[in-house]
Amino acid sequence: MASAGNDRFLLMFTPEQWTPLEQFIRFMGPPFPVNRPLSHSVRSCDSHIRKFKILANLANRLYPGIDEDLAELKENGYTSNARSNEYSAVVETLACELYAALDCLRTTLYHIYRNVQGIQNSSTKKLFDKAISSSYGVGFPETIRLLLSQAADDWFPKLRKLRTELTHGGTGSCHKDKVSTQIRYIHEGLGDGYRAYIIDNIHSEINAFASGTLNLIYSIFQQLYNQLDPSDTTQFCGIYKGRVYSRTAIPEQPPTQSMGTCTAYSWFNNEPDLACPLREECGAYKRAHARS
Repeated sequence: MASAGNDRFLLMFTPEQWTPLEQFIRFMGPPFPVNRPLSHSVRSCDSHIRKFKILANLANRLYPGIDEDLAELKENGYTSNARSNEYSAVVETLACELYAALDCLRTTLYHIYRNVQGIQNSSTKKLFDKAISSSYGVGFPETIRLLLSQAADDWFPKLRKLRTELTHGGTGSCHKDKVSTQIRYIHEGLGDGYRAYIIDNIHSEINAFASGTLNLIYSIFQQLYNQLDPSDTTQFCGIYKGRVYSRTAIPEQPPTQSMGTCTAYSWFNNEPDLACPLREECGAYKRAHARS
């Protein structure tokens, strides 16, 4: 955000800070179908990732409270585990949000490649299974198939197992190890019938799931962004003194804040009080000014 006197320019066009998914959302268009189902799938994928990050911050804030349960146990001889249960519920939701983002990735690929043999929209597991068995027909990018196949050979089965069990069971519990300070996750209702389902370091496990999921999603959307046609799109630059400032831009690699051509200059050049405070350092304005 840049300041200009007592007014501030709310900068909204910051492509260097966008993830590949956010870049695709901003420039989504041909050769892919520009329709509501695809837009909904892509934006829902982004929404679940944003929710995951919000909940991850909440989990970090709840983490110190687990010590209060231990103190309660030491003082009273028992504890309600209220803070640990809250932490457990959030941790389980984190796993479910990551899987929900993968569900949206599945629907995105379905709407983009729906005419390709083997594509389906009924099961996220099948999305990965078909990648392993190379069951997609001509037209499905090999680079995307390989990304899915690698995930299926690594972290995806464990995330799927945890998420599937969580959606049909109650809440597990988390306990801090007094020596290592690691958080152990225990779910009595899961497991193999002989022992509870245990993850010795749930923090590390969720981080691994998050790294795998986000890297996969961002890598695939980078591939999709790279395929976009060089078609002009309207991009909102920001808001200043109640006015919306915009530009037109085509997908570039890498996208930068100076890309495109300013479209707001045509009116703010005639209204000095509304002149964009960032114009002197903006390549989009210089580009438009040079053409006028």
